[in-house]
Amino acid sequence: MIIGLKEAYQHDKKIVGNKAWNVSYLKSHGYLVPDGFCLTSLFFSNYLEFNSISLDSECIQDDIMQGKYTHEQVRLIGAFYTDLEDKAIVAVRSSGANEDDHYSSMAGIYKSILHVSKFRDLLHAIKICWASFCLDSASFAKENVNIFVQKQLAPEWSGVLFTQDPILKDDSIYIEIVQGMGDSLVNGTAQSRKVTYRPSVSSFINEESAGIDSIKPLLLDLAMQAIRIKELLGGDQDIEWAFQNDKVYILQARPIVKRQLQLDSIEIISGDNIDRVLRVEPGNIREYYSDYIRKHLWINNFARINDIHIPAGYFIIYNRSLADKIHDNDLARIFKTDVVSIQYKGTEKKKISETSKLKESMIKIAEELDDDEYIVVYIREYIPNELSGFSTMSHNNVIIEYSIGGLMGLGSGMVAPSTCIIDDKMEITSHNFCENDYYFLYDSKKMSFEYSKYEGSQGPLSECLLKGIFFMTNKISGKFLNARIEWYIYDDRIYLKDLSLEESTNEICPDIGHIMSPGIIKGEIIKLENMDLFHELLIKYDISVNASPDRAIAERSESLVDLIDRIKEKDSAIILAEYPIPSLSILMGHVAGFIFEKGSLLSHLGIILRENKIPAILMPGSMEEYCEGEMVNFDEA
Repeated sequence: MIIGLKEAYQHDKKIVGNKAWNVSYLKSHGYLVPDGFCLTSLFFSNYLEFNSISLDSECIQDDIMQGKYTHEQVRLIGAFYTDLEDKAIVAVRSSGANEDDHYSSMAGIYKSILHVSKFRDLLHAIKICWASFCLDSASFAKENVNIFVQKQLAPEWSGVLFTQDPILKDDSIYIEIVQGMGDSLVNGTAQSRKVTYRPSVSSFINEESAGIDSIKPLLLDLAMQAIRIKELLGGDQDIEWAFQNDKVYILQARPIVKRQLQLDSIEIISGDNIDRVLRVEPGNIREYYSDYIRKHLWINNFARINDIHIPAGYFIIYNRSLADKIHDNDLARIFKTDVVSIQYKGTEKKKISETSKLKESMIKIAEELDDDEYIVVYIREYIPNELSGFSTMSHNNVIIEYSIGGLMGLGSGMVAPSTCIIDDKMEITSHNFCENDYYFLYDSKKMSFEYSKYEGSQGPLSECLLKGIFFMTNKISGKFLNARIEWYIYDDRIYLKDLSLEESTNEICPDIGHIMSPGIIKGEIIKLENMDLFHELLIKYDISVNASPDRAIAERSESLVDLIDRIKEKDSAIILAEYPIPSLSILMGHVAGFIFEKGSLLSHLGIILRENKIPAILMPGSMEEYCEGEMVNFDEA
């Protein structure tokens, strides 16, 4: 009923499940795979029988969770768990007979529970994993239900690898990398670094490799292992891996599903139907699927479960021949706003369309496709928000920054935020309202937010809405400690827009709230009187919290080269600017710190500077107070 991982490959795949069988087979061929054991479908059947649980029960998930193990089952699990290692931390994963095969990856459908460190928690986690199989009623059968318990590593780096590059469609090896555990990458809540290795030229190409030069030898070793695994398992593979103590570990390997979609009509999938969307894997959307869809599906589901408002969103799958079959009535029925946003090919392409002209926009997108190519577009209601902001947890306080209009005002640093701090007793300890003359305001004719003068009355956000933001931030921070949450308000409703995670702990404190990024600022002032250059860079390179400019290209700007030459003349240069526009990140390798007249602590550049440990402060009046060439010395401690 329980089989050790070392022996699992000697059994039929239906007995141990594809996931466990695959890594067991790799382990038998000398690959480093963390040890573990498999609870077979027979073990599950005995559990059902002992608790008199019927597969037809409408409450089968509750029945499974409330059931009891036999004494023999507890003894067996305990014996195998003890054999792993004393006080081992384990991951409990599904290993279905219909999972991770050549026809269906089922990636993300069934439950995985990480960081299980106690025996009683292990027993509970197994039940959770069993119960998750019941979510998939189409394929649920007790003979499919296998569980894989595996020793969990504490890696320095981890990620996923595809032995066929999903974008280039050749034999290049595509690798996504994050620091630490890879669960934040798999569920879409962390931004990965990416490299592509091309075996034909024995080198890495298309690198987004800042900060990973030290692990290049391990990445090369991983790529070589992946090539051999592809040959061993008989086809292209989707591999989860980890680096720990300068060793390469293989955590999972599943075939890359290559099936040709055949649809008679367009398919419209609700934005919170994670099961269906994760099953649809047209090859051309792998980048979109891995970096965007998983994250926003998680956000949609989290919002729905926790009664947080989000705009309605739908994934629509179609090709050129189906585009003409789209019915205007179907689109008008599901989208209630006059305007929608359309995203496709990852975050690479985005359009704003009147809902009445949505069919026309979708036909134009289809014209970019090959005859047999399918595309997944994500269409979301576009709400002309009245206020927007960021929020985060810091030292048991919720910090809220907000302004009138769109988020690009705070994100770009061009709009100074109003700031509110609410403590863990839900008391508002500070609320500083800031009035600006210009904001990013919605222009209904242009269907976009334009930087323009605000003519209406201004006032602080109501206590009711502030506490609503407090509750939402608390809920999300209970799941992710270092989350920066983006939200907006329309018609007195708070909508969750997005969230991003900082790799470092947020150190924005109520008593030193002017510090954007901690550190010592010491050096000679270089004053940026005109920000036009950095606006041009921002537009040209679409710089944000997840995207920095290619310095080799950006530095072709003559004005930028002149500025960098001025910086290099200083022993230690401090940039003084009016606001923290994200394109200033191009200067990070050249300066010792930044001072800003105004801006948001949670702006895009603020996150970039904290991640790169570049000190920065917000100081009202600094543009008038300090002169070019003046020496400054600020110690945040």
